Amino acid sequence: MGQLLGRSSGETEANDVEMVAESTRASPSRKRKTTGDNEMETKKKKISKLDTAKYIHKRLFVDGAKSDITICALGRTWNLHRLYLEQCKFFDSLFRGHWKDSNNAVVQIDVVDPNVTVEGFNMVLESLYHNEIELDLENVASLVASASMLSLDSVMERCAELCAESLTDERVLEFYALAEQYGLLDLFEKCFQYLKNNFWRLSNKPEILHTVSHVTMVKLMAASDLLVVEGELDLYETIKKWIFLQAVPDVMDNNKMRTEMEKYYSSLTDRDRDALCRTFADITCNIRVGHIVSSVKTINDLRKDPLVPNEIIDQVLADNWFLLLCNEEMKEQIEIRDEDFHLNAHRLGRVLDSIPKCWRWSGFNFGVDLLLNYNDGVITLKRNCLSQWTPYSTNLKFEILLHYRLIVGNKHGKFLYDSTVCSRSFRIDQTAIIARFLPTAEEFPIAVHFFYLVTLPSKPALKYWEPYLKKSVMSWFNYVFRICNLIKISLQKEDAELIFVLRLRTERFVGLLVLKSINHLSNYFFNK
Repeated sequence: MGQLLGRSSGETEANDVEMVAESTRASPSRKRKTTGDNEMETKKKKISKLDTAKYIHKRLFVDGAKSDITICALGRTWNLHRLYLEQCKFFDSLFRGHWKDSNNAVVQIDVVDPNVTVEGFNMVLESLYHNEIELDLENVASLVASASMLSLDSVMERCAELCAESLTDERVLEFYALAEQYGLLDLFEKCFQYLKNNFWRLSNKPEILHTVSHVTMVKLMAASDLLVVEGELDLYETIKKWIFLQAVPDVMDNNKMRTEMEKYYSSLTDRDRDALCRTFADITCNIRVGHIVSSVKTINDLRKDPLVPNEIIDQVLADNWFLLLCNEEMKEQIEIRDEDFHLNAHRLGRVLDSIPKCWRWSGFNFGVDLLLNYNDGVITLKRNCLSQWTPYSTNLKFEILLHYRLIVGNKHGKFLYDSTVCSRSFRIDQTAIIARFLPTAEEFPIAVHFFYLVTLPSKPALKYWEPYLKKSVMSWFNYVFRICNLIKISLQKEDAELIFVLRLRTERFVGLLVLKSINHLSNYFFNK
């Protein structure tokens, strides 16, 4: 069943007010009414108000009584009234402007948007006559498209609210695309936030992962606060899986996927590998390769894959060695800006289906071994040096400064705890409480996401890819300026919604550097 919602709040039908006012007039000679009479009169008032709304809808909209304009669209006609239609910006501009159809008794509307259906168009027009509209998730796309065409913001806002309240794994990409197409800014941001918080889960569902568009993958990988489970290597494997699903979309079984992926990538020729690397460079350029090359195995596996050039791997290894030396020789602890922290921090996570739990993330991290433990609503962090042996735990500095952010989410991605960015000194084998929260049994399994940095900030991941991205930019040079001309025209018309849609659609075709150039150019035109 759909939701019957008022199209906008705080509005009252004029006819309703008149009827209520008339029914409440009292004669001076009339005696004081009893309580029973008052209750009956109140009941009559309510019935009259309801009947009036039904009467207006039935006589004026359904029957078309005393119609002064006919609307023709989608092979159907509506006998309507200019006074009611003027609630829409589309018709208000049409009737008040110097247009060919401004004074016509019959107006033909050519509908080019395939999302606009007769049912949706009829419901939007109908809402003008009784201030209510029945919404459900099956017709929401048609309603948004119809309301957008008629510039009826109140209906679009109601639809956006319904979508935001109904976000699920299965529908988030649908609503994200809807918000992108029709400029629903609030819904767009909520959908993207949902994707960032839950992408680690969605990526394990091939039927959802393969429907993620290229531009959405670019935006997700570019999000410095993207939540990860396990580590950066798992995010890299997700990209490999997504690329594979774009080429072989019929493999939806996770058990078979690894074998099929190995066959696919091993079958690529050198030319194919180079083309694949350049095609998806705008996605892989945001992977923090410096956090993946933490063991011999991961380095060798990375070199076998076609997605990261060996030149970048070599440069990352050299920079990591230099960073290690700088970190060891640094005598003073330094503060780090939140922006630098999010661009450089290790992104890790762990799913906890029961308690207590104790865990670490393997691999070399400049000799720092961190143990996390969750029990009785408390998460503790230990800097392990001497008490428990583990590979790569070699940093014996008396004190280190740890910058971190801890986020805990329930099984639906809702945050239960967020420490924000914190800094704390840890001595050898020191343990400290870093979070307190107590989830309910229904919220399990929970996901613990941990961002941390124990070194100086390194070179941002995108910097390593600039030479590769610049080569692909030139082929889009003319395209960018065509888009910028459209943006300039829309700015001159002060059409902010069109600007938003244009910029989002541009992202379907160009990489990050091109997007930046569009932003700079559009800002320039705006200032002009």
